[in-house]
Amino acid sequence: MPRVLLTHTRPEPMTGILRRIDGGPDQMRALGYISRGGTLDVHGMLFANHCTWAHAVDAAITVLKELPSDLLSADERRAIEGSGNPSVLTHAKPIHREETAL
Repeated sequence: MPRVLLTHTRPEPMTGILRRIDGGPDQMRALGYISRGGTLDVHGMLFANHCTWAHAVDAAITVLKELPSDLLSADERRAIEGSGNPSVLTHAKPIHREETAL
C-alpha cells in the first residue's frame, strides 16, 4: 500500500520503525526534519525542510501514480523544485478542474 509519512522528527527513525509495512522507496515517501533552518517562521521552516503541504502532495503524486499531476500549479511546482518563489505556497489558491465521469 502506498504511503506518505510526514513526521515532526527526522524521517529515518520513523521509516525504520515502519519498515515491516514499508513497500520500498516506490511505495513510501517520508518527509520530516532534515537539519535545514535559519528561518524565524513556521512556513520558512517547513519549506526549508521540504515539509510543506505542496511537498506532501508531490510525494503523494509520486507514490500514487494514478493521481492527476495537475494538483500543483506551475508556480507551486517551481517553488518546491527550488526555482520559484516559496511564498506562493503560503498564499495558494484552489485549482479548479473538471472531473470526468467514470
